[in-house]
Amino acid sequence: MTSNRSDLVVTPYRGASMEPTLKSGDLILWRRHEPSRPVRVGDVVGYFVRSRLVSHRVVLLDDEHEVLVTRGDGNLFADPPVTSDAVCYVAVAAWRGGRLVGLGFRRRLPGLARPVLRELRRVAGAGLRRLAF
Repeated sequence: MTSNRSDLVVTPYRGASMEPTLKSGDLILWRRHEPSRPVRVGDVVGYFVRSRLVSHRVVLLDDEHEVLVTRGDGNLFADPPVTSDAVCYVAVAAWRGGRLVGLGFRRRLPGLARPVLRELRRVAGAGLRRLAF
């Protein structure tokens, strides 16, 4: 993980559960999750399960927003429920082969477009080997 801002983190995506939205090797720009900014259905979130970062989309929230259910876009079944405090990151943008990848939602991106592009270009130029956990 790398970033020059404390609230942004860049990681490579690994796996196939989010295909076709994300492909293995894509870079994800994450915003650290803050409880004051609630997670919404449709957000791609990151949380750890047995020290592995799971990157899946929120498909269900309870009324109190204390428990959420995620599912990889390419998976048939949802993941077991997790508490909202287990969420470490919320995806802001993704980068594949020099281009932004749509994550299925547009909010947050217009105001961040320039800093997102700048950060992703910097990190992509550094090479993926430096980004591995």
